[in-house]
Amino acid sequence: MEPKGYYQRAGLPHCDIPGAPVHVTFRAGDSVPLEVIRGWQYELQHRPQAESARVLRRRVDKYLDKGVGSCPLRLESSARLVETALLHFNREKYDLHAWVVMPNHVHVLLTPAEGHPLYRTVQSWKSFTSRRFGGQGQLWQPDFFDRQIRSEHHMARTMMYIEFQPSEDRTLCECGAV
Repeated sequence: MEPKGYYQRAGLPHCDIPGAPVHVTFRAGDSVPLEVIRGWQYELQHRPQAESARVLRRRVDKYLDKGVGSCPLRLESSARLVETALLHFNREKYDLHAWVVMPNHVHVLLTPAEGHPLYRTVQSWKSFTSRRFGGQGQLWQPDFFDRQIRSEHHMARTMMYIEFQPSEDRTLCECGAV
């Protein structure tokens, strides 16, 4: 399987480059209602595309941190299941640098290994955890957000962002050496 490089799927930009660190966020199916996102998109439609994408990403992040939806990862046992999935192929298919499991979403900072496309990795985490949760309903949103890490400074900022997610809502956080 070949990585896709830079591409778009369902209107979201993605970066799939082996050896390039990336910050991934995936979220519960009911964490941000579609009508909320559509409202924001309508409001931002006349702004330049890059600005609109940046504002939308910030709004989604802020909304996620409110803990909206059923919050299936609020229980420690559920969060541990996600952590197990993240750790399973660490140092084999990717190098895991940091992660946090929030009540309704997950942040992961990783570097994909050669021959292991990012989209397949995220798909395997979501598939494994969905099956273990009983496969009832849609546990995860179909896609995920990712952002390529562009410098050591960006890497450090991203690790701090993950590590210092709101502690009262955080279920699990681990930070490894970069």
